Amino acid sequence: MKIKVYAQLSIDEKQIRRYLRKAIVCGPIKRGDIYNDINHRFNSIAIIDGRFDQTLAVSPSEIQDGIRSGLRIYGSSSMGALRAAELNSFGMIGVGKIFDYIKNSLLFRDDFVGQVFSE
Repeated sequence: MKIKVYAQLSIDEKQIRRYLRKAIVCGPIKRGDIYNDINHRFNSIAIIDGRFDQTLAVSPSEIQDGIRSGLRIYGSSSMGALRAAELNSFGMIGVGKIFDYIKNSLLFRDDFVGQVFSE
């Protein structure tokens, strides 16, 4: 099984490897990454952190294309929680307290989960 985790802002690679030793761990997701994951035949991806100011953010339609292609897509913490709340009814799997808050809150704004970082 091929698993990829998009993170390294909210959680570091060492922590991820405690649970997913064989996963490919990379930086925050951006537009186009899921299409590459489909082409490289990943089975599952976890979106934790994402880019949204430096480059185009991963789009809901890209995630839906991934789900339709057979990818299991999980989201938590930051960009992952935001997209999972938006796409839960389409098959994206949300995980964690931040996902629950976004999904159930009337006061949530998407800038609550944004993080500023540089390469």
